[in-house]
Order: sequence, then C-alpha cells, then structure tokens
Amino acid sequence: MEINFHIKSYNIKEGFWKTNSGDNLFKDWKILNIVPGKGYLISQDKELNFVNFDGRSNWRSSVFCTGKPDLAAISYDRLILTTTTEDYHSWDFLGPAILIDLETGNIIKELKGERVEGLFNGEFILGLEGYDYFHTWLYNRDGNLLQEWKSYGEYLPVNNEIIVIEENRQNPHSSYLNKLNRDGSISKGMKLKSSRSSNPLLVGEDTFLFENAGYLIIADSKLKEISTQKLINYDPSESSCFSSRIQRYEDVIEIEILERTPIPQENYRTHIFKIQI
Repeated sequence: MEINFHIKSYNIKEGFWKTNSGDNLFKDWKILNIVPGKGYLISQDKELNFVNFDGRSNWRSSVFCTGKPDLAAISYDRLILTTTTEDYHSWDFLGPAILIDLETGNIIKELKGERVEGLFNGEFILGLEGYDYFHTWLYNRDGNLLQEWKSYGEYLPVNNEIIVIEENRQNPHSSYLNKLNRDGSISKGMKLKSSRSSNPLLVGEDTFLFENAGYLIIADSKLKEISTQKLINYDPSESSCFSSRIQRYEDVIEIEILERTPIPQENYRTHIFKIQI
C-alpha cells in the first residue's frame, strides 16, 4: 500500500517543561481511557472508577489500587492498569500492573510491567526494560503467562500480530522494528536510527507510521519500510532530550516532538507538524 503525505503546517512553541495531567471529568479526576460505547475509566490518586457517559459508575464501588493509576489498556472484558508508587525504590516509582475485570471492577491479579497493550479476547502484553530486563510478556484474560520475548518498546497490534518499535537504551543502541511471533520467535525488520520513538499510529489495514530520530517513517506489518520523511534535524546520540507523540484527527495527523533544552533542563521547545494523508 502506497501512502502519499505532505506537511500542511509546522510551528514551534517554547515554554517550561510540564507534565500533562490529562483531561478532567469532574474536579481532580483524570480520564485514563475511553471504553467505546460504555464510558470513561477515571482515577483520582489511588482510586479507580468506570463511569458511563452520564457520569454514573458502572461498578458497585471504586477500585482502590496499591499504586497510583498511570496507563490503562482494554482487551475485551479485561482492563490492565500500570501504576506508580509514592516511594522511590530500585525500579524508580514503578508500581504493580493490575489486571481487572472490566464488568465488575474485581481485581484478578497483580503483575509487573511499565508498558501495556491490549490485544484480543482478553489477552494483553506487558513490557519491562531495565537491569537484566528487556522483555515483553503475553498473558491471557486470567493473567496466566502464554509467551515471552526478549524485546521491548512501543507496541502495535495489527491483524492479530504484535509489532514492536524497540527502545533499547544500550550504547551503542541496537533498536529494531520487530514482529513478536506467537511461538516466541522474533521477526526482525529494519534497524532504527535512535533508541526513542513515538507511539505508532495505524493508518491502513496493515500500515502504520511513527517518528524516530526526527524522521517520520511509514511501514507495514511485514516490516517493510514504505516511506521516510525528515521532520527535524538532531543527533541520535541526543535522543534522551527528545520525546514525541502522534495523534490523528480525521484525515490530519499531528506529530508533536518535544525537545528539552540543555540549560536549564526545565525549558522545552515543541515542534508541531500537521500532515495530511
């Protein structure tokens, strides 16, 4: 599949580094995710709830987590939630990953991981990187381990396949565009320019795009590179100063690349690209 794209507009804004606390439903509640046709997953401190679009809870009561809810992924009737702790420890502030029955709010199991992606029929993957870990684990709806791979990064399910844009912070880095096969093997694609990438965005039945080292890359589920376009110039060795995200608004894709300035560190510059495909 060939995709033609061009930059509609580009602008830079500068300011101070800050964390986006998300959209509030009411008061200090944060929206973690939207469940299509059913409502919102929301949190406040360590409290989690699932409300319909009228603001009424779908559960009998809130779920009180051992850590503060961070990322939420949905797979059929299962919710997998990553959390952060209040106290610093050997894994920084990483808390347990909590598997929850989406219909009842009951906690099924606590696991470990910092990246999460929902798959199909209640299955999901968790990823963890650091120390001796550079792993992705596949679990079923009951939290039982089905498979594992020595690969980690940004995940994208495509046609019952799992694509991972690796983020290997070793120096020199060795990050690849990979496919995680159900038998535990890894199909390796192209080597990436940097160890940091944006989230992938699906733009066709098996076609997706992502940002890496200032380049917009379009590839397919066979790990074939379709197109590449340079957005900004920066040295891949300075990738720790950059982060990016991609969002789609109908036929317009917005790419935001956040650049930390070296001195002082709390300053940032945001490069925003709007691309029509």
